[in-house]
Amino acid sequence: MPIASWLLPVLWRELDWSAALERFRSELVAGPGTGSPMHELGRAYEYIEPNRRRALAIHELAGPAGLGRARELALELGWWTANARLVVLMRATDQDPRLVLDETEAWWDAGHADLAAHAFAGLRTSDDPERVEELAALIAGHDAMEHAGVTVARAMTASGSQAADAYVMAARFARAAGRTEEVERWLEAALVAMPGHRIAAGMLLEIALASREPDQIQRHLQRRFEGLDGTAWLDAMRSSALALIAHGQRGFGLRLLRHALERAYELQHTSIPGHLAMWAVLAANAAADGNRRELLPLVISGLQVSQHAVDRVWLGALATEITLRDARHPVIAGAYAEIVAEHAPEHPIVRELISTVAASEAPAAEDPHRPVVPPEAVRAAAAIEDAFDVDVDLDDVYADAADAATLDASDLEEVPEDNEPAAKPVEAPKPVEAAKPPPGSTPAPVTERAPASSSKPSPATARSIVPTAPATSAVAKPDGLAPLRSVAKPAAVVTSAVAKPAPIGKLPSDVKLPSLAKPASIGKLPSDAKLPSLAKPASDAKPASKLPSLAEPASDAKPASAPPTAVAEGRPDPAPVLAALRAPDRPEVPPIAPLPADATPRARRIAIPIDLALIVDGKRIAAHSRDISTSGLFVLTTAPLVVGAEHAIELLLPGAEPFTEDEYQARARVARAGEGGFGVELVAPDATLLAALAALY
Repeated sequence: MPIASWLLPVLWRELDWSAALERFRSELVAGPGTGSPMHELGRAYEYIEPNRRRALAIHELAGPAGLGRARELALELGWWTANARLVVLMRATDQDPRLVLDETEAWWDAGHADLAAHAFAGLRTSDDPERVEELAALIAGHDAMEHAGVTVARAMTASGSQAADAYVMAARFARAAGRTEEVERWLEAALVAMPGHRIAAGMLLEIALASREPDQIQRHLQRRFEGLDGTAWLDAMRSSALALIAHGQRGFGLRLLRHALERAYELQHTSIPGHLAMWAVLAANAAADGNRRELLPLVISGLQVSQHAVDRVWLGALATEITLRDARHPVIAGAYAEIVAEHAPEHPIVRELISTVAASEAPAAEDPHRPVVPPEAVRAAAAIEDAFDVDVDLDDVYADAADAATLDASDLEEVPEDNEPAAKPVEAPKPVEAAKPPPGSTPAPVTERAPASSSKPSPATARSIVPTAPATSAVAKPDGLAPLRSVAKPAAVVTSAVAKPAPIGKLPSDVKLPSLAKPASIGKLPSDAKLPSLAKPASDAKPASKLPSLAEPASDAKPASAPPTAVAEGRPDPAPVLAALRAPDRPEVPPIAPLPADATPRARRIAIPIDLALIVDGKRIAAHSRDISTSGLFVLTTAPLVVGAEHAIELLLPGAEPFTEDEYQARARVARAGEGGFGVELVAPDATLLAALAALY
């Protein structure tokens, strides 16, 4: 489980998980007995929150036990001043002389030579005379390149981390001497000696981002990912993508981020570092760009692969939001809400769906594209809507979770020996007396992760599957999306000849998930990149385009995730509404209404973020695209462009090789103003640009 269990009762009732973690931070006051909960909260931040500096701060609050992980994050982020500060904190409780040398290097890397000299002056003893001699020479500032040569010679006779550390030291000497080429060469040598070396990778990324040159960034990415295993490869992709987004190359960074998830899902890699943090970035940027619907096929792939309850609730909630708010299709949204309700029946998005269904009206005859909500679903939603509107007191839920997190051993002494929970169970919210259940309702430190293997997820289409064994209930209708509600077992299963009704989250055993249309290309990013440690799907595994029978985990044991959450006593149960929304013809992806017959013909467009720049009155305006075609693109920018004006435009399109971008120049006319930006038309583009655009389809 990527998230500590004591956090789940609150997360199941919150829509904004980052805000929930911030509130937990205020609930857990740093002090005696909170070190372990703070450390677990830090892990949750790493998994959910894109800004890893916040996770670093939480690990630091955990005290000595969290400083090691905090320092690892500082090095991964290239946050050299934070690394130095953390070493100072570690020295307060640890007298290891190596920490004096670490502090010296940290202050030097942060650009504070005076503080490095001050730290080095405190050295009293050391069992690493070579490192002491090199740091003394670095601080003295004499004959830097001569010392660099000696250090490189030592690196060439060593291997692994010793060689990598020596090459990094040589790069420090070269930087002191102003020899930029040698700095990059020796940092690259450090990554060859030890793939994933944090300091070398951070310094190279810093150099590449500062250059803003596509070739330099391409070179860094190629060196950065060489030799990494599956989990480390994904983590490096995430770090590089987020850094690119933060430094103004939003299009390239978003494509890298999406590519990392596509590769992980393709190889059934279920332990993805910062999985939901990656999704949070994609979802936030897609919402800002107005194209969240384009994420739905990737969400489906994630739901097909993930075994973790936190992943399934978060991704299911996102899919419900997209289909309910963006596509305005509550029937399809009900399928994804079932995934959420399996663990979080009181999740806000489930409550929103209930309210939407309760307010649904029959569509007008002249509106054939508006989805029809089954009348029994409307009646069921109306019956429990008032009860859903009575809020649970989340103050008590947060307090109970914080109590469970800080539970000490004395609180467990009365627990029977045959039932020893790792933490105090969190009590269900107290029933609200004003809300009576309606008749018929049912009461009720981060380490490398092991890869998993199964089959490739399928892409998305709007085709539906009618099950051969219909449900016997008059309300619970069969549904082609139900297999997404649990991870399927890869082995063949002999089922009973008598079909049982399909409960929430299940489907009759002979129902197959329809194949989904392949998502739009992300621009020939490294589709051939390898994830060395990720095992290929077993030869007898069924393809993901047809999920195996019986919606069970991919092993005889249940996955390491939270069990389904029962509806709290006195709270409304969404199951009748969700069951009534099932339909044999319910597609996975909401259909797009056709354009009116008199609409102006337009070239086919694909949603893809491309970094670009417009030259307006001699000023360079950086922007990115929402979608492109062979005739133009929609530019997302707040700059006040004038419709009809013509400007020079620079485009950075994905290249033919992995991790590459090619720059193109053209003229563009501002054709129209739209929400968030402008539609621009390319003016007489040359053949090479047209070919590059066509290659993205």
